[in-house]
Amino acid sequence: MSHRTMLPRASDIQESLSNQTGPCERQAVDARQRGVTARALLLAGVFAVLGSLQMVVGVFLLGGRDPSVFSLFQNAVFLLLVLSLLNRYLKARFARWAFSQGELLTIYVLVSISTALMGIDMLQVLPGVISYPFWGASGGAHADWVQFHPHLPSWLTVQNEVALRGFYLGGASLRASVRPWLYPLLWWLGVVVSLVVIMGAMSSLVRRRWVEEEKLAFPIIQLPLHLSATAGTGALLSSPVFWTSCVAASVLLSLQSLHRLQPAVPFLPFHWDFSVAAAGTPWEALRWKTVYWNPFVLGLAFMMPVDMALSMWVFNLFWKGQVMLSSHYGWSASTKGDLPYLEEQSFGAYMGIAVILLWLDRRYFRLVLREACGRAGPLRGNEAMSSRAALIALVAAGAFLVFVCRRGGLSFPTILLFGAIYLALCLTIARARAQLGPPTHDLHWAGPDHVITGLVGSRGIAPRGLGMLSLLFWFNRAYRTHPMPHMLEGLKLSEGGRIVSRRLPLAVLGVTIVAYLSFLWVYLHFGYRLGAETPRMSAWTWYPGWETAQRLGNWLANPQGPDFRMAGAIAWGAVSVIVLMAARLAVPGWPLHPIGYAFSAGLATDAFLPAIFASWLAKALLLRYGGLRAFRAGLNTAFGLMVGEAVASNVWTLILWLVRT
Repeated sequence: MSHRTMLPRASDIQESLSNQTGPCERQAVDARQRGVTARALLLAGVFAVLGSLQMVVGVFLLGGRDPSVFSLFQNAVFLLLVLSLLNRYLKARFARWAFSQGELLTIYVLVSISTALMGIDMLQVLPGVISYPFWGASGGAHADWVQFHPHLPSWLTVQNEVALRGFYLGGASLRASVRPWLYPLLWWLGVVVSLVVIMGAMSSLVRRRWVEEEKLAFPIIQLPLHLSATAGTGALLSSPVFWTSCVAASVLLSLQSLHRLQPAVPFLPFHWDFSVAAAGTPWEALRWKTVYWNPFVLGLAFMMPVDMALSMWVFNLFWKGQVMLSSHYGWSASTKGDLPYLEEQSFGAYMGIAVILLWLDRRYFRLVLREACGRAGPLRGNEAMSSRAALIALVAAGAFLVFVCRRGGLSFPTILLFGAIYLALCLTIARARAQLGPPTHDLHWAGPDHVITGLVGSRGIAPRGLGMLSLLFWFNRAYRTHPMPHMLEGLKLSEGGRIVSRRLPLAVLGVTIVAYLSFLWVYLHFGYRLGAETPRMSAWTWYPGWETAQRLGNWLANPQGPDFRMAGAIAWGAVSVIVLMAARLAVPGWPLHPIGYAFSAGLATDAFLPAIFASWLAKALLLRYGGLRAFRAGLNTAFGLMVGEAVASNVWTLILWLVRT
């Protein structure tokens, strides 16, 4: 499944201060080349704390200004740009204090991981899931929720009515009500750390195969590599094309923000709401009726290989056709959880990709297992962990998660099935990002909790097991901010001696804890001050908790047996992707990629279809008719579009917050 990218690779910039520096200065420079230095860790921790504030303000106070919805995080890009510009000044005036490329990339990687943990599909969902089922029942609007309260573990949820009233209605102090939150959040901290350890261990285990042997393209990291390489000919920050597109994107997006403050300001729209035009059958069945072509997605889609971009928009039209056909013939009454089972077909495709990966790399994984169980030698090259250490970490973290889930009420078979599905999802998402770089990967409402209750039937799982499954919804609602790809990309960025990889695991654990504590403290502080269920904060504070409670209540009130139609949809998705892979291996020049089949069914692809199509067309034409020089200009334009939107988004989040306050 190797893929040779046509993207120019950034050169490994390693500055040498040879005869012009003394021994002390040379030692300081050598230390900075390790990447994971004390000042890089300190800055990453500070930025994680500031990122917590930005995330809460942008999402919950301003509504929707979330930097974590794409594969490449806008806040991390903005910070890297600022640091790279600062570094240019330091190199010119105070060379001794300048950052190495490894330090810049270390900060970028740690900020990306912390953003993933605080993102829209991770910690943003947790407080509502563990508290709203109890608050909603206490107000009388959902009094029937009381019936499933005994099935929710008290040590993992917040049930104190006084603490909940202060959080959801506001006008209270977090310090006065923090104690009911502490015990469950400490348990969930253990869960988060265990998940991070598992993902880090898996990244270390596959790194050698995917990075060194298959030499996957890693399209997502091309922008960070070019931004951090501020020296040498052809440096991105010296490109007029880059700065032109960057300024243009920033100005156009700034006009949009100004228009929201002053409607008289003209602006260029980057979206189209076609809900009025889509009235009536079968068009009304389309899941997402607003499409976007904003600069960031245009740039991200340009980074994808041509065959992946083609597959994304072709297969997305295929999924849309299924939805409209089902609506036309009256087979489906809703846009999810019913025929044609798009989420379940997509889930099956994800599982099919995991099976393909395990089968094609079976000899490599046997070798890794023999290394782990045999005599442990020194680390090879720039490995983050030895095979044995990674396997031990994987087993230890997994054992803790098994303990938590078992104590919460899940049976061992359900735990094992849940774990196998989640690990397969981790592997598939990380591989897709490493090889082809899709702009986003969501897979809404098709996590292991949903699939298990569909395949086994809610009737076949004990009520306490259903309660525990519902609490695991917070990191399985969707997977846009999955942390594992960022960890694997960090190991890829360490190539060429930029970063000493064996220093990364402890750094990742440290930033995980900082991000967890700082985000939840800021989130709860604003909740108690403004009221999580008041108009002053976004409905995203409580809506995931409402989803959790509604689903659990439905499982218990209407127990169902196995859903064989869902099972058929999952099997169809898996078989389809395996057939596509067989065709790709057997037919030279086969244009459609199986990963595109799996990832194109998401809601995000529905929304960004015009951007993906436009970038595919531009890149295909440049590669066919423009030559290398024109392609490089197109690449710098794509970089500029992404950086320009990142700058505008981050700056205007701050401006709008100041205006609001």
